[in-house]
Amino acid sequence: MGIPLIEDKDAFAKYAAGVELRRDYRRPYAFGIGAVLLGEDNRVRDMCFPHINVGTNFGAAAAFADVTHHRNGNAVRTLDFWEMRELLDVFNPLLKENGHANVDAYIKVRFLSHERNMQSVVVFVGDLNDKSCQGHSGVYASFMKQLVRSSVGIRQEEQVTA
Repeated sequence: MGIPLIEDKDAFAKYAAGVELRRDYRRPYAFGIGAVLLGEDNRVRDMCFPHINVGTNFGAAAAFADVTHHRNGNAVRTLDFWEMRELLDVFNPLLKENGHANVDAYIKVRFLSHERNMQSVVVFVGDLNDKSCQGHSGVYASFMKQLVRSSVGIRQEEQVTA
């Protein structure tokens, strides 16, 4: 099918809405793009998820899902050179603007994958009780730990500002 030409924010919004209309697509509870470095034993040696989304930024979720052929549920999807290139095309109109956390995360992950030879991944969490991804080289477990830490940080900020 391929990625359509996306020239502005409106085209991006229409693209994301189209992905969300697919019969088998479900918005994730949480998701994030990251870079991981696995050791020889397949354990996570280093990782970076610049921005974890919980209940927000569903346009980016749709873009990540479309490029990785993800539909719903929990998953760890690796991104190869061509998928990262497709994401560049998808996010192109947003690259010129500030304030897009997932675009900024994409740029950082792209840098890490080139400069530090890390693997680009997207983690989707559709159901917190689903344990099917637990054995994915520790990437899912590491993501979930960071998700919990970021959620606790959000709750602490809410208490301080309240």
